[in-house]
Amino acid sequence: MTSTFVPVAATASSAPTGQIVYEKGCVSAAWDDVKATKGWFGKVCLMALMYFVPVLNWVVDGYALRWARQLSLGQVEGLPKKIFCDRAFVNGAMKFLVSLVVAIAVSIVSSIIGLVPFVGALAGIALGIFVDMFMNIAYVRMSLFDELGEGFNIKEAFNSMKKEPGKAFMIEFMPSLILFLTVSAVVFIAAFLCILTTGLAVWSAVYPMIEAAGSYEYFSYLLENDPEFLSQFITILLSGFIGLIPWILIGGFFANIFVVTCLLVQTRAAGHYVARYCAEWREEPKFRAVIYNE
Repeated sequence: MTSTFVPVAATASSAPTGQIVYEKGCVSAAWDDVKATKGWFGKVCLMALMYFVPVLNWVVDGYALRWARQLSLGQVEGLPKKIFCDRAFVNGAMKFLVSLVVAIAVSIVSSIIGLVPFVGALAGIALGIFVDMFMNIAYVRMSLFDELGEGFNIKEAFNSMKKEPGKAFMIEFMPSLILFLTVSAVVFIAAFLCILTTGLAVWSAVYPMIEAAGSYEYFSYLLENDPEFLSQFITILLSGFIGLIPWILIGGFFANIFVVTCLLVQTRAAGHYVARYCAEWREEPKFRAVIYNE
């Protein structure tokens, strides 16, 4: 398959010791890959809309995995043109199933560890990050060989993660940290705008009712004993809630943009990790079948 671009981050040189030295880390290389794709932001926005829909969002996860696996197949290309690319939905569904089982197992262990005050909570968080470090690799292996069972091949993923644990940690930590900070900022801004608009509108409608009642005590009394007064108050609250819906959707859409971008970068970074440090996978007999089916 013809390459559409070769990002600088993918190039490497040999150190005097014979070890390959890459110009950029896995996360930086993945971000460069995203940016090097023409029209990448529009594609991300489209996938952000898809992320609102349960089950359909599996396609986005599968899309990211199918792109990540290309590196191990020697294909250095931009984001696939078709979001509904070959096996995207299937790989996304496979990831969902594996992640669900893993999440249940981690939750059980974390709840047991959490019985120890404070230290248990920290240990639970550390456990979640540690598991995600090798599960990022497991998902790429699952997509590479297109087998659900490989998603549960914890031993292989763990052994691969041990080769470069620092890099595996950065793949999990950096995109997640940036995502947390950006989504928190989006939520804060959306909440602030809601207070300025919808909140003030509701207050301006409720305040005359309070003034008419004469005091907060009598206002509360009317709410409890006057059905018509209560109905008027509920109508105001409902109209305020309806006014929140556009802000919720807009805030959710912008949050989804960052979620999808993080997903693409993190998954592609895991693909770089596999291509760089899991060369032995390409020696496995079933890898020949993968090449043949491409």
